[in-house]
Amino acid sequence: MVKLLCIALLLLLIISCNNKSQTTQKALKQTEININDSVTEIYIDSNTIGIKGLHKLEVKRIKGKDSIYAAILFSEKINNNWKIKQHFICEKDGVTGCFPIIKDYNNDGYYDFSYVSGIAARGANEIRTLFIFEKDSLMLIRNSALYPNIKYNVDIDCIEATAYYGGYTCYFLKLKQDSLALFASVDHFEDIREVNLYDANEKQISIKRDSFNMRKKGFTFYKSLVPLVEY
Repeated sequence: MVKLLCIALLLLLIISCNNKSQTTQKALKQTEININDSVTEIYIDSNTIGIKGLHKLEVKRIKGKDSIYAAILFSEKINNNWKIKQHFICEKDGVTGCFPIIKDYNNDGYYDFSYVSGIAARGANEIRTLFIFEKDSLMLIRNSALYPNIKYNVDIDCIEATAYYGGYTCYFLKLKQDSLALFASVDHFEDIREVNLYDANEKQISIKRDSFNMRKKGFTFYKSLVPLVEY
């Protein structure tokens, strides 16, 4: 019961941050070209994102009159000139930098992109907004900010997220169109570990429950779920 309450509170905090960001994002469309907005951070990559040398990514953290947001420009080289293909205006907290990461999040050989859009749980849960390179464009993964501390798990071939609260939960997710679909999780709370699988409707099925001493073992991650194999 305590574990469920902790997870619920964490998710509520993340969703609350998300809802506030979405409200801000709607307002930003009205101030997108405001000349009084100032760029507080800029990141440019034209060697790694998408197809190397053919695509360019620009990430700008911008401070407006009433909000802070991220402007993301994705360009393609045509006749040796850069042409902007996509322009995203996205949510951004007022605390952190963007800290972009360019890496292959779906094992297709092309490099994707994520940036920090917020933090939760006193900084333990880094919230990233994820873009996947697909068909010469970036695709915004709309629910990526619901899963903190995302990374690619090469052994399970999925995106893994870790949420820290009184314990911690490892989530295992597959890309499904423009969203992340949850297919498994491992909960660690009060010396108990529970492995759960999820069906297409994300209905939870518990398949394993055993003792787990967090103080002794520390944070543990996995390279197989059935059977359960730790790194």
